[in-house]
Amino acid sequence: TDRNTPVRLLDELVKQTPEGVYITSIKQTGFQVQVNGIAQTNERVSELLRNLLYNSTWLELPDLVEIKAENVNTGAKELRRLFRYNLKVRIKQPVAPAAAAAASSPASAPAKAS
Repeated sequence: TDRNTPVRLLDELVKQTPEGVYITSIKQTGFQVQVNGIAQTNERVSELLRNLLYNSTWLELPDLVEIKAENVNTGAKELRRLFRYNLKVRIKQPVAPAAAAAASSPASAPAKAS
């Protein structure tokens, strides 16, 4: 069941990453994923965090570890102020079919008093 996890992870990151945010590295350890990147503004990193928290079907619990502004040479002797970020996010663990069926069955609901 875990063989599709990397595909889902990459697909979800593409869907949730707003314009102006760039991912430079991804590292997965178990269900924990560390994402590093560069963004044009602080607000764009905040938008990424909001997307991961509220819009993601496969990822949960985003946690911004660090964000720092730095001047980056973009070529042609031009410096640009960009924001380097580091965040962690968890991959949602799938619910086993038996556990999902038990949770939704009427037999597991508490009995009503008459």
